[in-house]
Amino acid sequence: MLHSTKSQLARLYSTKQHTRSKNHYDTLNITPYATQSEVKSAYYKLTLQYHPDKNKSKYAKQKFQDVSEAYEVLSNHDQRKIYDREIMIRQQPVSTTTQEPISDDKHKVYSGSSRIYNFDAWTHAHYGKQMYAARIRRQAYENMKAMEELDTRSKKSLPYIEFALFLVTLVFVAMSFREKFDVPVSQRHKTESKDK
Repeated sequence: MLHSTKSQLARLYSTKQHTRSKNHYDTLNITPYATQSEVKSAYYKLTLQYHPDKNKSKYAKQKFQDVSEAYEVLSNHDQRKIYDREIMIRQQPVSTTTQEPISDDKHKVYSGSSRIYNFDAWTHAHYGKQMYAARIRRQAYENMKAMEELDTRSKKSLPYIEFALFLVTLVFVAMSFREKFDVPVSQRHKTESKDK
């Protein structure tokens, strides 16, 4: 096992490969689409494998430094974005004609352990109680506003109802004290004397 690792490292750090620029994703054996947890687990796995105290080969120290450098860049979100932009710029062909950019990652099959992240479930798990309380407060506020609106409508219609009741009362009072104005005065006196 140790001999095969030495030969792999020797091939990896031969003079031909040292001339090309290092790719941090290849150093950690991950794809550019790897999540932060995958970057971290790949880093821990490789540091255990190539730590100078555990691996005494002459290439292990250099590999350990490369893995540490790659993790330092890829574990920081901002540095990783800058690094990804630089990789994309280096991969684009310099040409005067317009053509589709060549991407090495197009044909790679992703076999990582991460799954598509469910942000709704995460949000519900972290903020579910707060969202429920906010929804209850919002419903209570809307109900209170509806009740206030009903109160203001009833208060607006109240003077009209009072005025109508006043008119009806006035009409009844007027009818109770009404005299017979369509009967001539001479006949009125006669009917009053008969009633007595």
